[in-house]
Amino acid sequence: MPQYLIKPTPGAKVRNPDQGGVLLTDEGWTGDWSPYWQKRLDDHEVTREEVVEAPEETPVPPVKTPATPKPKAE
Repeated sequence: MPQYLIKPTPGAKVRNPDQGGVLLTDEGWTGDWSPYWQKRLDDHEVTREEVVEAPEETPVPPVKTPATPKPKAE
């Protein structure tokens, strides 16, 4: 069981708790963003509203691997 720094209050929604979690209460945002969503916000890939409505399962971001040129056959 992962340890959570944030204890949900009744009626609160916790997003991606396994990746750090986002706690949304009636009073607004509390606690920490998960690194996954913070990076996507920094990169302007998503808005806070989209994160709130995000599905419970976090999609695994595709790993970008730089294309390595194939050595030319001599």
